[in-house]
Amino acid sequence: MTSISLSERSDIERACERLIYLSTYLNDERKFDELVEMFTEDAQLIRPNSPGQPLTGHDAIRAAYKSRPAGVLTFHNCSDVVVTVESATTATARSKMLVLIAGKKEGGTEPDAASVKGPTAAIFHDSFVLTAQGWKFAKRQGAFWAKP
Repeated sequence: MTSISLSERSDIERACERLIYLSTYLNDERKFDELVEMFTEDAQLIRPNSPGQPLTGHDAIRAAYKSRPAGVLTFHNCSDVVVTVESATTATARSKMLVLIAGKKEGGTEPDAASVKGPTAAIFHDSFVLTAQGWKFAKRQGAFWAKP
């Protein structure tokens, strides 16, 4: 394995952290096409709410996100991100997530406070690869910390 400088290691860690944090915003903002582009073409996504149904590839991941009802809002709070650089082209990470889910107010875009569910805690394990387009998720595996 080629030696990685401290600066290169820091750049890789930051790029992977950014993917994790940006994915939460894109998910909550329902920008699913942009979110899917953060994954490799053959990436695997295992969501906490359906651990026995891995999603493989852009089409399956996009379809799963777009199947979420339009009237449902999410708020993901991500923390405790720890990235491990494995090589100049691969890395892994683990992070914690708290999720709130709510319905929209009638005729609006804001959450209906009476419908808020959560917080629900989850833990994510990620694998990243460096592609021609930059760092991407090769695999995201989430699991509930406790059953919701």
